[in-house]
Amino acid sequence: MTCDGADVFPALCSRDEQTKRTIALEYSYSRLNRGSKLSRDVIHMWELGGGTSLLKLLEIPINPSTILSLVIVLVVDLSQPEIMWVTLETLLQSLRSRVDLVLKEIGDVSLINTLQERAIARVGGEHRVRHSGV
Repeated sequence: MTCDGADVFPALCSRDEQTKRTIALEYSYSRLNRGSKLSRDVIHMWELGGGTSLLKLLEIPINPSTILSLVIVLVVDLSQPEIMWVTLETLLQSLRSRVDLVLKEIGDVSLINTLQERAIARVGGEHRVRHSGV
């Protein structure tokens, strides 16, 4: 059994396709009504498959033009528990490094502060936001 973004977000994906394993980096999108039928949001979903072998592809979805609206969801394959933790730690480290690099590229301290404030508002003030000093 495999799990991908279409399994995690069935309400976002109105596909009647059979779920298949993500091989590399796959892109899909969905349009959602927001209140009225006149206002629609487009959700861009990127799925990275292949465990840790294709981490260089994170440069495509995580870039200066997407950083403000970026949401990252990790789906880990539990069918291989012997590599699960190493995979998860490697993915988290790579994601953190990529986000930090994009923030350095942008170089806007007020943007970094805005992103931190949004994270605190979303997660709650009792959670400490760790920042690597970008």
